[in-house]
Amino acid sequence: KMARGFSEQELTEIRKQLIDEARNQYRTRGFKTGIKDLTDAIGIAPGSFYKFYSSKEELIFTILEEEEVSIKETLFNEFNQVAFTSPEEIASFLIRGIELANGNPFIELMMSPIQMSAISRKVPKEVLERHMNRDQFSLEKLLPLKNHPQKETIGSAVRAFFLLTMHKREIGE
Repeated sequence: KMARGFSEQELTEIRKQLIDEARNQYRTRGFKTGIKDLTDAIGIAPGSFYKFYSSKEELIFTILEEEEVSIKETLFNEFNQVAFTSPEEIASFLIRGIELANGNPFIELMMSPIQMSAISRKVPKEVLERHMNRDQFSLEKLLPLKNHPQKETIGSAVRAFFLLTMHKREIGE
C-alpha cells in the first residue's frame, strides 16, 4: 500500500499544528524538544516533518518571526495615535516594547548570539534574507517618521536600544 500525500488543506492544518505544538513544548520543555516529540504529539510520522521544514531550527525561526510580528502589531495598535513628538511618548513606546519582549523565550533566544548563530546556520538562506528585508520596513510602520528629517537616526537608535536591552545580561545591568 502506498502512502498518500497530504491535501493542501491538510498541509496548511498540519503546518499550523506543528507551529502551535512547538510553541507550547518549547515554552514548557525548552528547546531540547525534538522533532519526534512534535510529530508524535500531532499524529504524523517523524519523516513527514520535512515536508514542512528543513530542520527544527527552521521551525523555531518561523515561530520567532511570528512572535516578533505579534509584538510589533501590539506596539502598532497601542501607539498608532501617538505623534512621538515628546521624549515621554518615545520612552513609553520603548518601555512597552521591552515589556512585551521580556520573558518571551523566543525573543530571548533571538538575542542570544550563540544560539541564534546555531539556528541561522540551519535556516535556508532565502528565509533569512526574506526576514531581514521584512524587518527593515517594519520599524517605519511602527513609528510615523516618514517626513521626519532624522528618521534614519531615530530608527537606528530604537533598534540599538532594543538590542542593548536584550543583551543586558552580557553587558551587565
